[in-house]
Amino acid sequence: MKKSSFLLFAHAAVILSGLHCSHGLLVSAGSSEQGNARTVFGSVVDSLGKSAPHAIVRLLPSSFDPVADSTAVNNLSTITDDSGRFRIDQVPQGTYNLNAIGQYGAQRSLCQSVIVVSSDLSVGLDTLRAPSAITINASSSAASDSSYVYVPGTDLYALIGPSDIVTLTAPHATVSVNFAKKVTATSVLEGTILDTVAVPEGKDTVIIGKSISLVGESDRWQAIHPEWLWCDDFEVSRPLSASYADIAANGMSIDSSDAYAGRYALRQLYTAGQVDAGWIIRVDTAGYPDHVFMRFYFKLGAGFSGTSLTMGGIRSRERFGAWNTKYSFALNIVSGAVNATMYGPMSSQANSTGYLFEDNTGFVLIGNEHTGRWVPFEMELQLNTSGNADGACRVWVDDTLRIEHSGIDVRGSDTSKINEAILAPYFNTGSPKAQSLYYDNLVISTQKIGPAQLIKFQ
Repeated sequence: MKKSSFLLFAHAAVILSGLHCSHGLLVSAGSSEQGNARTVFGSVVDSLGKSAPHAIVRLLPSSFDPVADSTAVNNLSTITDDSGRFRIDQVPQGTYNLNAIGQYGAQRSLCQSVIVVSSDLSVGLDTLRAPSAITINASSSAASDSSYVYVPGTDLYALIGPSDIVTLTAPHATVSVNFAKKVTATSVLEGTILDTVAVPEGKDTVIIGKSISLVGESDRWQAIHPEWLWCDDFEVSRPLSASYADIAANGMSIDSSDAYAGRYALRQLYTAGQVDAGWIIRVDTAGYPDHVFMRFYFKLGAGFSGTSLTMGGIRSRERFGAWNTKYSFALNIVSGAVNATMYGPMSSQANSTGYLFEDNTGFVLIGNEHTGRWVPFEMELQLNTSGNADGACRVWVDDTLRIEHSGIDVRGSDTSKINEAILAPYFNTGSPKAQSLYYDNLVISTQKIGPAQLIKFQ
């Protein structure tokens, strides 16, 4: 069963110089300057050289993604008049694609890399021609209503459903075909170029010789990332106790109700009023290296509410007796925003309560567009050498550096090693209702990790 492409009638921006045009409409165009914007005008003719009335002319940014950018595009489009002429006002400078669609939608044209400049310019495009089909193989791992292929700078895309074959209709031109996965309404795995193809005229089929699959980060991670110390995308069927020396349930389990990629994630299900939560701790009894990174994806369920809960962190703790914490670098949610704390009672820089700092990342996670989407958090902790203030710690949110401290004394003259990496969503104020949050794609490394790379073309 084939999936047909969709036309998204979104509108965007506009034209001039450095053009790469399809064999499409013949357009004669110029521009006139009005402040920082331009008026773009021209005329459209058909294959017989006659005026083409009522053709749709759209000006889209050259990187336009018809799914991710569908609600964020300026209305820069028009319809040709009875003489085939068009005019678009208030066009800002930039690089765009000019898309033209004939009156009845059966033929179209694409002019790429159109650069708006201040001088007038006539743009020549060939005759409008029938588009052709591009077919792509997609593995079952890529099949999802949130995965799609598209032609950048156009309104052409096709969702990847349960079928093994996806069909994307494209104009007669040399185009790139991109793959993307829509994670939420506001979050998309970056569009990755699948292939560049020369699309012939009229109903021919071009087959892309690559198939799409989504790969889990834990697939052969030891061989692919020798710098990684641990990786878990929770896709492998095994009890948590097989991978984590210290666990508690309290509503935490591997669950298929949501996942960043793949089918499973670590879910914390709260009941109304619940304070204690589950946890998983990856323990290294011999001690992790003195410089480590930890990254995890985190998502609050839709409508999540509350003011104060923990997220996770890196620490050194006695694994016997009083179970005292020697030092801890942790992320928490305070008044809806993500905070980072550094606790180190043996540090020469600690205050009377044992903390070196408590910093706000400025990233608000509750009660806005970030609630209900997967967000990557990455932490870095570098221990100080004994008796010196030469340690460091950093926090990235969405791969943007939010917190950085250098020249810190984490552990004083003590030589205790990092021995725990923990995920633990303890709800300090108690959950106000039954609700869920999720973790996925946990990685511990000796080098910066960055966002997950999940798309594979074979």
